[in-house]
Amino acid sequence: MDIQKILKMKKKPLHNFIWTGVIFSVFYWILESVRDVIAFERGTILERLFMPDTLSLWLRLLVVFIILLFSTYTQSMRKKAESENRSISDIFSQKNRVIWIGIIFGVVYWILEALRDVVVFEKGSFIKQVFTPDPFGFWMRILAIAILILLSIYFKQLIDERRQLESEFKQLRAELAKEADEEIKKLNREIEDIHRKLQSCEWNVREQKEVIRQKESMLGQMHHHFKTSLQHLSTMMDLKIADSGESPHKPVLDEIRTHLNTLTLLHSQIYQSNLFGQIFLDKLIRDLMSYLTHVYRHKKVELLMDNQEIQLHLQQAVPFGLLTSALIAAPGHSGEGNDSKDKIQLFIKESSDSQFSVKLRHDNQNYLNGLENKKDDNSMNKWIRGIVDDQLKGNLWLVRSQAGTEINIEFDIKG
Repeated sequence: MDIQKILKMKKKPLHNFIWTGVIFSVFYWILESVRDVIAFERGTILERLFMPDTLSLWLRLLVVFIILLFSTYTQSMRKKAESENRSISDIFSQKNRVIWIGIIFGVVYWILEALRDVVVFEKGSFIKQVFTPDPFGFWMRILAIAILILLSIYFKQLIDERRQLESEFKQLRAELAKEADEEIKKLNREIEDIHRKLQSCEWNVREQKEVIRQKESMLGQMHHHFKTSLQHLSTMMDLKIADSGESPHKPVLDEIRTHLNTLTLLHSQIYQSNLFGQIFLDKLIRDLMSYLTHVYRHKKVELLMDNQEIQLHLQQAVPFGLLTSALIAAPGHSGEGNDSKDKIQLFIKESSDSQFSVKLRHDNQNYLNGLENKKDDNSMNKWIRGIVDDQLKGNLWLVRSQAGTEINIEFDIKG
């Protein structure tokens, strides 16, 4: 079934039957003129076409009238079908109805011709003119009826073609409706499956939210206990430092207290961060600087960062915070007066190739003496190198001059 052809023919309007009748009337008029010239030798073609005698003119006009009447009737039936939103094939439901209508119009014409011969030309009785007309009148009537029957057959062909297209169109519409119903059922099944999956996902999301809520509650409790434990340790360390007086162990105790407080700051930053496993370095370092400069009042620290959005992974943030506090808290101008302050500059930079660099400048050229020597036995130096080499997987080197000491550290940022 050619779907495109059917749709195209469905949209194509049916022929206007009146104009078809006009064409057949012209065809009949020409046939009459040719017959008069050839059979009866009545002048030329042009004379018979445009100036026929009175009798021929009457006969032709009567036939043309019958043809146009038949065409007008058929066209009116078509208009009726369109106004009632029906098919013309429904109006002419019988297979040969239009031909029978043409025959009826032919019979009417035959009777009118017989009546005219009796009334106008006084050619005998009406019965005689109906059943045994003269040869000339018989020929005229047969030609006119033949034209009417041909016109009826043509109309029937048009209607049958339309009926066939409408039948195919109904069949096509039924098939499309069936396919559409099947597709709708298929889509409904898919929608139901999606709906069930969404309900399952919603249930899983609710379960996950409940698990997250419970874990957050546990983390909050753990954070509270861990913070309390660190505070207890820090308080105990403060008491121990106070009791030690000028003991030679006081620098070690100060260093332990600094590590504890650094861990407290790191823990708070981790707990308060919305990024899982990531810490913004800017706030961490600034809080750490504030604490260290408060504890070590003899140190003046200047912080320079080229990027305020630097983030470090948790595995690097913790050792980096401890390393920074150790570098700043290390002893500086030993033996100088209380009014002397260590001048420290801390430069932190993140390069484009995901490399992190730290540069610390101290105005004492003997600051952290022996750090550049890997074989040095100083515990502080060994601890600093251990963080850089083992935990940060980076490099450390020092530059000493008359202006002081410059400590350089580089390591790769983890994703």
